[in-house]
Amino acid sequence: MSLPPLGGHSGDDFTGFNVSGDDLNPMRSIHDDLAHKVFKNLRDAIFDDPSINPKHAAGSAKMPMHLWPDTASAMGAIAFLEGKLKYGAYNYRGTAVSAMVYWDAAVRHLNAWRAGEEADPVTKVPHLGYALACLAILVDTQAAGSMVDDRPIRGGYLKLLEQLTPLVNSLKEMFTDKNPKHYTIQDIPHAERNRGVDPHGIRPNDSAEVRHIADGRPQEEGPKRARPRNRPSQERPAK
Repeated sequence: MSLPPLGGHSGDDFTGFNVSGDDLNPMRSIHDDLAHKVFKNLRDAIFDDPSINPKHAAGSAKMPMHLWPDTASAMGAIAFLEGKLKYGAYNYRGTAVSAMVYWDAAVRHLNAWRAGEEADPVTKVPHLGYALACLAILVDTQAAGSMVDDRPIRGGYLKLLEQLTPLVNSLKEMFTDKNPKHYTIQDIPHAERNRGVDPHGIRPNDSAEVRHIADGRPQEEGPKRARPRNRPSQERPAK
């Protein structure tokens, strides 16, 4: 007995359970359901078994481009659009590129973002987009061999970092009994986050009382000054 083709009768929804119209044969629905399960199992076996699907085996050994977030691509693209409109597309490929110039720019944008400013006040392009664009140019020019490698001569940073790292756990264990409040940008009112307020919400002209409150320390009272007494007004002699 042969099975009917998938989707071969009126109202079929590919599962074999939908019987409508003149199709009132329950065996046909059972056959369709069985065929659907066989097809699904065969499809899964083909895509999961590299020996059956050579394309799958070859593709799995290549660069997994799908792992890079599309959000990062969009953020970098808007920064590259500004560069295209101002300097021309791919201008960085037509000339030598200083590594430290783009490193400095990336750090400035990252610092601005960390300080609470989401985007450039003039262009409205996000700082993270600029930083991504700077890093992309460094990667591209280094791969092409057109990057001017003007990084400073290597110092002792890597060795020092290795020496200091064990102190991290040591300090954490030393102060396990402490539970201080850790201030973040969330402690600043939302309306003030992009106004150049520092992480504690302090402005240059804030009073000492405000600064102590932001630091989490009580304000120390200074010596009290005696209030000046009202002196009687001296009468001027009549002329």
